[in-house]
Amino acid sequence: MKTVLFYVFIIMFIVTFIITMGGITELVDIKKEYLDKLFYSLTIELVGGVIYLFRNAKFFDDKQIKNSNENRPHKDIEIVKGKNDTVNILCETLGRAKEGDTIFGHCNSCTNYNESFYTELTNAIIKNVKIIVIVKETPDLESFIIKLFELKKLKPDLLKIYTSNIQYIRIFGIKKQEVIFALPFKDDYIGIHISDKRVSQYFEITFDKILKQSKEIER
Repeated sequence: MKTVLFYVFIIMFIVTFIITMGGITELVDIKKEYLDKLFYSLTIELVGGVIYLFRNAKFFDDKQIKNSNENRPHKDIEIVKGKNDTVNILCETLGRAKEGDTIFGHCNSCTNYNESFYTELTNAIIKNVKIIVIVKETPDLESFIIKLFELKKLKPDLLKIYTSNIQYIRIFGIKKQEVIFALPFKDDYIGIHISDKRVSQYFEITFDKILKQSKEIER
């Protein structure tokens, strides 16, 4: 019964998320009064879910979670606290990418990445992994964009850099495999890693729609 409830809440969250983000990005025509209510509902679901998971909620029987730890409320979901740990997950994900895979990312404030992150990006390109990045072309992100263009020189056809002013969550992942999204708070930072492709595909769909409205940066 607990397992069923878990997936019911996950599905409810995903549906609310897709509809709300579609309205915010104007991909779905929703009246403002309804969009506001959807946004508040999504915020309540997200905050409530994170708090509940961090309190080690047991959605599954002990037999099902005997190999899990406090960061894994479910075998396909990992939650970490702090930007450093979130970046470490990004590096691990980059390391799993294989030739023919596509890495995608949408970043609102791509700053303070460590050298390991750029090393793994370099290794991914060397392995013939395609990388698609959407960033805001703003002065505070210029250093990050410069680093990307330095990497692009290795294999220009594999790294595509786009810009968009559409607001979206900070997201990164390997298409059809896994996704990580970050939730920055005033005094903290939470990273959520989902390795279930049935769930991650919904984030990819929204990303692809934003990509179609984005402009490629050429230098």
